[in-house]
Amino acid sequence: MTNEQNNGAQIGHLNETSLHSDLIKICKQPGDLCETKVDGYVVDLLRADTIIEIQTRSFGSLKRKITRLLENYRLHIIYPLPVEKWIVKITPDSRIISRRKSPRRGRIEDIFYELVWLVRQVAHPNFSLEVLFITEDEIRMDDGKGSWRRGGWSIIDRKLVELHSSRTFTNAQSYRSLLPPSLPEHFSINDLYQMLHVSKRLVYKMVYCLKQIGVLQPIEKRGRITLYRISTQELLNNDGPNL
Repeated sequence: MTNEQNNGAQIGHLNETSLHSDLIKICKQPGDLCETKVDGYVVDLLRADTIIEIQTRSFGSLKRKITRLLENYRLHIIYPLPVEKWIVKITPDSRIISRRKSPRRGRIEDIFYELVWLVRQVAHPNFSLEVLFITEDEIRMDDGKGSWRRGGWSIIDRKLVELHSSRTFTNAQSYRSLLPPSLPEHFSINDLYQMLHVSKRLVYKMVYCLKQIGVLQPIEKRGRITLYRISTQELLNNDGPNL
C-alpha cells in the first residue's frame, strides 16, 4: 500500500467500527484496491470501474461523495442490517459486564430510513445497493457521554457475529418488490401501514423514496388522503455493477 493509500485509510476510516473492517475483509476480492483515493475521495474498495462502499453509518454523510463519484464510476453500496443484535456492556478496561439480546429485529423496509438521503442518487443507472442481513454485537460503555435514552452509555463499537444472507437492488423494479403483493390497485399510506406492520414514520419515508425512484405515482386526493398506484411507466433499466 502506498503512502497515499495509508493516509487515505486514516482519513476514510476515522471512527469506523470493527464491523466495517470485518465486512471489508469479507467483501474484498483478489485484485481489489482497498482504502484508496478516487477523485479526491477515499473509497473502501475499487474493483475495475466499480467503487464498493461499506456503509455502517448514516447515508447522509455519503451524499456529496456519491454524487461526485457516480459521474464516472459504478457505485455499489453495501449496508449491513442487523436482524439480530446483542447488547454487550463493558467497563473502561474492556471487561464484559453483561450481554443480552435486543428485542428489536431489523427489517428490509428499514433501508428507507437511509435511502431518504439519496433518493436522487438511487435512481442513477450507476447506483446499486446490497443489504447484508447480519447478527452483530453492539458494544456499550458507561462513560456518561451517550444518549439519555441509553442512560449515558456510549456505543463504542459494533462487531460482526454472523452474516446470514443478502439482497441486492439495482433498479426501480427491484425496489418495487418491497411492496406487498396484495396491495390494491389504488391505495393510501394508511393501507400500506396496515399491511406492513411497521411505524407510520417509516411508511412515509418508504412512499417518498418510491415516488422519487419512479415506483409509485400519486393519482388523486380524497379529502386529505392521497391515493397511489404502482407506476405503469417503463422502469429504470439498470443491471448494476457486475460484481
